[in-house]
Amino acid sequence: MLLFGTGIASYLIFKKRPPDPLGTPDEIIQDLPIPGLPRGLANNNPGNIKFRHDINWLGKYPADQNTDPGRTFEQFNTLSHGYRAFIKNLQSYRKSGRDTLSKIINTWANNSNNAYLDYVVSQTGIGYHEPLSLDTFYNSASLWPIVRAMTIFENGAEYAGYIDDTRPNFNHGFKLA
Repeated sequence: MLLFGTGIASYLIFKKRPPDPLGTPDEIIQDLPIPGLPRGLANNNPGNIKFRHDINWLGKYPADQNTDPGRTFEQFNTLSHGYRAFIKNLQSYRKSGRDTLSKIINTWANNSNNAYLDYVVSQTGIGYHEPLSLDTFYNSASLWPIVRAMTIFENGAEYAGYIDDTRPNFNHGFKLA
C-alpha cells in the first residue's frame, strides 16, 4: 500500500479497490467522505468540481455511490483522480480561450469572486490579466502554483500544509491527464 501525505492520513479508513488500468500508485480507495478534512479534500476533489451526470471522469464515484450532501460535488476514488479532473478542466479552459487568471477564476467560481482571484494572484505572482502560456497548462511545475492556490482557497488556508503534502498526488494526476 502506498500513501501520499502525512498527518491526517494516519487515521483514515481504507478499503481495497480493483486495480486502475492506468496504473495509479494509489492502491487503495478511501471511504468517503474522509473525516476531519474540508469537503473538497474529504471527497478527493481538491477543486470542488460540481457533480455532473454527463461527465464520466476517470476515478469518479458513480452517482448512486456519491455520498456528498445533495450530490453537489464530485467524489473521486483517489486524490490523484481528483487532481486529474481539476487539471483537465483547466486545460479545457485554455483550449476555449480562458488563458488568464481572471478568466479562469471567473469561470471556475461561476461569478466574479474578487477575493478568490486576489488570493490566487497573491499566491502565484501572476497578474490578473497576464496571458498564461500553453506551457503553463501542460507543465506540472508551472501549473502547480495555480492549482495549489485554488485548492487552498477552496479548502481553507489552515490546510495549506496538508495540500503541500499532496503534491505527489497532483504530479500523478498530471501524468494521467
